[in-house]
Amino acid sequence: MSTTLDGRLCGFVFSGANIYDAQMMPRILNEHCTVAVGDTLYGAKVMGRKIYEKYGTAIVAPPWPSQKKKVATETQNNLLNHRAKIECVFDYLKEHLHLVYSFPRSVPGYFVHYVRGLLGYQVMALTKGG
Repeated sequence: MSTTLDGRLCGFVFSGANIYDAQMMPRILNEHCTVAVGDTLYGAKVMGRKIYEKYGTAIVAPPWPSQKKKVATETQNNLLNHRAKIECVFDYLKEHLHLVYSFPRSVPGYFVHYVRGLLGYQVMALTKGG
């Protein structure tokens, strides 16, 4: 899932648990996104290069735990501090809109449940911002 700094949804992809999250970046980013901020796993050089060549989007991610030192600008550190906003969106979707839910008993049922939760969140985010 991708969001703006103010928490509005930009894109989301449904994938299986066997799909590596960073592999979905080409599906949730586009040429309108100039900077994407992710967790450590999104900092892979190969995918970062592919995204930059395709969309011109720079990926900002914290260093791997094994990296002792990594140089970062103040702007990069500020962007990484904003990463908590996406976690807040996930928390709101899970805890308040019950995105994690076991009632649907089929794949289409889960899909409808997720889309309903995401649309509800988006309507709420748009009405608060506007």
